[in-house]
Amino acid sequence: MTPKKYRILVLVEDSWFEMLIKPLQRLGHEVRAFHIKFPNISAANIESLDSELKSFKPQFCIIQNFYGLQPHPELGTAVEETFAKHQIPVAPWFLDHPQASGSRILQTRWRKGPFPKNFLFFCVDRNHKEFFQMRGLAAEHLPIAVDSSIEKEFFTPSESPEITFVGKPYFKPEGIIRHEEEIPNVFGFQFLNILLYRLQSPPYEMPNHEITSYLWKIQPHFVAFLKKICTQYNDYFKSRSILFEECQRILPGEIYELLQDFIGRIDFTYSYCQLTRYLTHLHRNVGLRVFGGDEWQSFLPQYSEGTPRLSQEQLYSIFSNSKVTFCYTKFQFAGAVHERPVLALACGGFPLTDKKDELYEMFEPDEIASYASIEEAEEFSRYFVKNEDARKKIIEKGRKKVFSAHTFDHRMKTLVAKAALHWNL
Repeated sequence: MTPKKYRILVLVEDSWFEMLIKPLQRLGHEVRAFHIKFPNISAANIESLDSELKSFKPQFCIIQNFYGLQPHPELGTAVEETFAKHQIPVAPWFLDHPQASGSRILQTRWRKGPFPKNFLFFCVDRNHKEFFQMRGLAAEHLPIAVDSSIEKEFFTPSESPEITFVGKPYFKPEGIIRHEEEIPNVFGFQFLNILLYRLQSPPYEMPNHEITSYLWKIQPHFVAFLKKICTQYNDYFKSRSILFEECQRILPGEIYELLQDFIGRIDFTYSYCQLTRYLTHLHRNVGLRVFGGDEWQSFLPQYSEGTPRLSQEQLYSIFSNSKVTFCYTKFQFAGAVHERPVLALACGGFPLTDKKDELYEMFEPDEIASYASIEEAEEFSRYFVKNEDARKKIIEKGRKKVFSAHTFDHRMKTLVAKAALHWNL
């Protein structure tokens, strides 16, 4: 039976989502992209979207996370309302934890409902489905993937450091971390500052002295939480639960309720705290080099080399030519595989990544290498730098798996099939 073809609108917020268009077209669908960038949305954008929906008549729309759906200061929920007006179903693909990417919309528009019923959510982490299902929303699992065109690219051999890490420092810590023991304190201060700002803003608008007194009380518990090194999500979940129990005893209900909305941000803060410890340790012991942005200089004590941002070509070249690409998954993902190890394999490189529940659902043990602690990360880095044959065998098998099962072509085929079934298209 020939698969049905659909008219699909892709709401593009950045270049990453543009990579979905060609796979959808290769599957035979009629696809258009509509570019929208929050918060730079105007009434003219909404009119253009309305006109596009009226003329193209898409059968459903694909968007990234909550992009474009956050309540706008002037336009409110105009994007969501425009889709509802034309009765267009929407399929957001969440590439992050919904309480990280969707924090603003969850704390306002969707905090207590009612929730829109014309949405089918896709999550890269199977565990995130529960978040939506608890709110009566439909959700499906759709793991991360890469662009199939990478398979045909040729990466020029270059002199690269043996062991590398590439990642974007998403925020700059207050001050410079000068010693390893300062790391949890600096990240704790950073998180509490964000919480303070949110409590000063609508709808809370609490007096500064009142908020500060409570935050000082939870600070020691938060720093103790950040100091615990958890390698498995179950251990981390227990540690985070203890933190929330302590906070519930200290904080009034209003602040504690907001803290629960910040679970994604807590996971994010813990992740970057631990990542900083990993990078510091591996730089000192195995000569790891870090790339991704100048802000890393503030995170890493005693790191003297430059940490430049890379173009896409430079990124692919680093993945291809480094002997080991160190990967670390944020704790927003309880079990999901991050994009970096899949992308490194696609480029012909060797990723060393942290163990996650879904890692060995996507790959066989001889297709990817993983670690479960700082000590293992150091041990395996040393081993695979020296053992080229072992490294090449894993690269060959892992890369073959990526292009046979984990490209956007595979994911879009799954998304369209599940969307069509859900909405009876």
